[in-house]
Amino acid sequence: MTPSPQCRLTPSEVFRPLEDPLISRCIEILDEDIVTKENGAVSAVRSIWSKAFPKPRRCWLPTGCLKLMEALHSGLPKMSLIASDFSYLPQVKIPGIRAPLVSTKIDGRSIDHDCYLDAKGDADIFFPTDFWFLERIDHYCSGWLKPSQKNPSKGGKKRRTITFTA
Repeated sequence: MTPSPQCRLTPSEVFRPLEDPLISRCIEILDEDIVTKENGAVSAVRSIWSKAFPKPRRCWLPTGCLKLMEALHSGLPKMSLIASDFSYLPQVKIPGIRAPLVSTKIDGRSIDHDCYLDAKGDADIFFPTDFWFLERIDHYCSGWLKPSQKNPSKGGKKRRTITFTA
């Protein structure tokens, strides 16, 4: 895949088979919740359809967040987590779910980029936080919930999540 028409640089995006284990775990966590929300028949039909007619989706995955949560839960297995961040960023020009705002400050003015490939040097990249997905990652990394598991751990204490919006 080549970059969107807004990108003016020669670098490009390329679709390749998925080999990165961190990306695979992110997709597994994300897809599992989508599957559990559907009934079995709808899920089976959707699975067969998507394998026969794959449709690429532009989606930004929080792999850095997953890696951090794995490290935190490994070192502090009984930790509590309080997270605060932006769940929405205005005027994001880059397409895709959870797309970042890429901005550069020149002469005191912020300039937002149309494409992340345009950002070189001193660009700031801001990702909105998908708190629903962050909760899923937290539950997964804590061991309370594993993808492909129908019911969460019955023996362990459920992780409590409370979300506030401003």
